[in-house]
Amino acid sequence: MTLQIKVILLALLCLLLPGIIISITSYNKAKDAAFAEGVDYLNSSAAFHALAVNTYIDEIQSFASDIVSDTKIKNFTSAASGAGAAADLALYTDQKLSSLAVYNPDLVEVMIIGVNGKVLASTLPYNVGTVKENYTELSENPGISNFEPFENANGVVRPSFSVVTNIYSENNSIIGVLYEIFYTGSLEEIISNTDADVSTTLAIADSDNDLIVYDFKAVVNMTDKNVEFAPYVASVSQKMEFLFSTDNPGEVVEPFVAEGNGKSRIFAVSEVPKAGWVFLSSTDHKAFTNAINISVSNLPLQILLLIFGAAGIIFIGVYFLSPLGIIMTILERKTSGGDVASRIAFTDHKDEFDTLRDNLNDLFDRIAESELKYETMVEMTNNIVFSIDLKTSTVEMSKNFNKKFSFRPKDNTVEESFIYKIRVHKDDKEKYLGDMDAILKEANFIDGEYRIKNLYGDFAWVMIKATKFFDRNENPSKIIGVIVDIDKDKKSKMSLLQRANYDALTQIYNRETFLKNLSETIENTRHRKDLAAVLFIDLDDFKHFNDDYSHACGDEVLKFTADTLKEITFERGFAGRFGGDEFVSCLTKLTLYSDAGSVAQEVIDILGRGFISDSTGQKLSIHCSVGISFLHESGKTTEEVIAAADAAMYNIKKHGKSAFAYAQKDDAPPPTDITPKPIDGK
Repeated sequence: MTLQIKVILLALLCLLLPGIIISITSYNKAKDAAFAEGVDYLNSSAAFHALAVNTYIDEIQSFASDIVSDTKIKNFTSAASGAGAAADLALYTDQKLSSLAVYNPDLVEVMIIGVNGKVLASTLPYNVGTVKENYTELSENPGISNFEPFENANGVVRPSFSVVTNIYSENNSIIGVLYEIFYTGSLEEIISNTDADVSTTLAIADSDNDLIVYDFKAVVNMTDKNVEFAPYVASVSQKMEFLFSTDNPGEVVEPFVAEGNGKSRIFAVSEVPKAGWVFLSSTDHKAFTNAINISVSNLPLQILLLIFGAAGIIFIGVYFLSPLGIIMTILERKTSGGDVASRIAFTDHKDEFDTLRDNLNDLFDRIAESELKYETMVEMTNNIVFSIDLKTSTVEMSKNFNKKFSFRPKDNTVEESFIYKIRVHKDDKEKYLGDMDAILKEANFIDGEYRIKNLYGDFAWVMIKATKFFDRNENPSKIIGVIVDIDKDKKSKMSLLQRANYDALTQIYNRETFLKNLSETIENTRHRKDLAAVLFIDLDDFKHFNDDYSHACGDEVLKFTADTLKEITFERGFAGRFGGDEFVSCLTKLTLYSDAGSVAQEVIDILGRGFISDSTGQKLSIHCSVGISFLHESGKTTEEVIAAADAAMYNIKKHGKSAFAYAQKDDAPPPTDITPKPIDGK
């Protein structure tokens, strides 16, 4: 008998084991238990998804409550409904409304409507000033609406719902409403986030029987012939009306079977009380029952197979496959204990096992030779090699690791290894841990440079590269990596780059580097149509610090100014020293024109508060004049943009200093959404 036949026979016997397991259980009990379990799963699924929807609605209402309870929002609503609100209240309200979109990507529009029905503020500016004729209906029926189609400015129709929250004055009278419109993307995601089979249908229904159904990108009614609920609308509607009724608070509906058009389905209904909706989970009754019948049928045959299967497995295991036991013993020694010398030695079988033995022994020889070559090459290089076994969560390092780093792990687990325990420079730690987590989880390759504390207690630059390997089942099995010492080259390059690109005194961009980066920003914003601005800052009466104190004091003033600009523009632009006491800053990704003025005022305020001078021991206040120009509007090139900001700055110099101004053009007035504020009343 050939090895193939032996293996086939063993596989056939193993396939019969599920029948053997089922045969020891009563047919009727198994069927009842399976049906009850399936119905319970359906009901739990409906309740779970209803809770998810309810939580989502609760978050929406929570954010809305924060808005309408804000005193500034109330003051704006009251003022805007009358003579008009102050600019700072209007700006604050716009920013608060815009912030809601950050927390919910499905948000279409947020607006505040006054008691006269007029839209006072909106995230869509063109709606401000329009009149909502249904204001009275909205204010008298706050809460979550039913589903309805919504057509956006591009003519695309998508399902949506609205949230209305009344805004009350201090004497508890309604002064307006917060009106929000949401797409149903998050609801569709909740519906689709399930492992239900193809016979199961999930939906969210409102009190009008309108549905949000998986794979439907529009609002549909339960009676629509394309919806699987259509034949059962009478039964389902009755249960929904029971939940919607105010006479039944906190009531639940147990799963039920509904009939329609000669078919039947099992339904589970769970209420979403925050919105006045219900979550529906339904599966085909016949398919559900057939699946149960199949799983518990053929009881007599399974009993017969129990007898023959047990006898066959014992016979095969004892006689035919005894060489496999020898092979498995040798393989276990090699995989668990690292036994390099062991080989398979049985000789009493004259079949395919002989060929398998010889091939495995040859494979063992080649693996041992490859490992010896690998270990030799690792020891001959200055680079540190490490390997991570993902199946055992252990780490191995080449011996030269101890020659460069003082870290010694408690054991060889990943948790105690250099990956999480070695000292990394604070500025590189977040990136380092992010890369390590990435290669241990989803990434297949990393290549990064970090500063790690070496044997001498210094932080030295290293480059770490690592690659993930997979087993034959495409599951991650091992990570091989290398740690390369790049400290000398890295520090040399950084020194050259620092001298070439940064001002020697202030350590911010020099004039050439700033202009180069500004040119790139102009080009990038041209394609993305981002709003960006340049601030030209000139220190007022700087000569006073050099003449009345010393040049050392003047240098301190310049450094403090540069540090202030670096801190303010961090992650939202860059700054440079243009020459002498002139500084420039580029602000990118602005939302409003007034954002640039806010930053300019922040610079003026911080410099005005001053600092304690080391050379004089006195607190020195710095005053400055700031000119603001906008990329593409004030100029198309670096020279034009800088010149416009410079001109605006000199305009401030001529009219009192210590303030900021926007660049003006003959064909366009300056922005009026914020007025420059003088510092200290000057």
